[in-house]
Amino acid sequence: MNKKIFAVVLCGFILVCAAPLSAQRFEFGVAWNFYNPGFDTSYHSQYSPLYLSGGPYTSLAAQTLILKAKDVSGLSAFVNFFPVNNFGIQFNAEYFKAPLEGANAPYTYSITYDRPMPDHTTQTVTYANQADWPATDGDIREIVLSLNGLFRLRLTRSLSLILAGGPAYFYTEAKAGFIGYTKFWTTEDRLLHIQNFQLGYEFGPQSKLGFNLGAQAAFHLSNLIAIIGEYRYFKASGSETPLHITTADILTDPVSDVEARLDLGSLKVDPSFTRLSAGIKFTF
Repeated sequence: MNKKIFAVVLCGFILVCAAPLSAQRFEFGVAWNFYNPGFDTSYHSQYSPLYLSGGPYTSLAAQTLILKAKDVSGLSAFVNFFPVNNFGIQFNAEYFKAPLEGANAPYTYSITYDRPMPDHTTQTVTYANQADWPATDGDIREIVLSLNGLFRLRLTRSLSLILAGGPAYFYTEAKAGFIGYTKFWTTEDRLLHIQNFQLGYEFGPQSKLGFNLGAQAAFHLSNLIAIIGEYRYFKASGSETPLHITTADILTDPVSDVEARLDLGSLKVDPSFTRLSAGIKFTF
């Protein structure tokens, strides 16, 4: 969805700019951006793994997953309209896909169960272990649309400054790995068998309303073309977003059963970010 939406928005910008416009009241620009996402969170998983051989048992598995979005580059595009010389409005669109990282602690798992013995008695067995866990992998994707008020100040013949701010809509979704899932069972020789799975998961889509503030400096090469540099801050309140399993196909269990066994919860997603931009804009 993300790339298609951004392509449609970008085409819309071009069509708007191609329409008959009042002299030098419109500006169209595109920029390459360096994003610093604010997404930095953790998720604690704790549940009782299945013991498939029946009989009374208690089990526990636990781990804490760390998720942090890395800095990344992306694209933005905007259309400005100035009904008067110094004041205007802007429609702005952003898109980026930031890799996720995070060093995770070991995955721990244990079980206590009754094992039948040849003399028809039972023996209580306790087993506990841990597995080193891979670092978080995946990505978080954001599309942000904003409608801003503009104040333009011409500093010199070739240099101008624009201050911008207004409401913003944030669309966020992500896929990552991995979360642990364990099964225990015993065979006729009374040996305990253990199978650990590393499952992918996703969260979102999440839609939020927030705001953005920024400043843009433009160096005018001519009356029609300018090179721009910009700093902008985007803010929306974080909220809890449910997790869902994406790779339960490696199991014979239905996805809903796996999620119920894991007692999957939610994690806090903060879509806020800052960015630095360099680009070009055209005045009509």
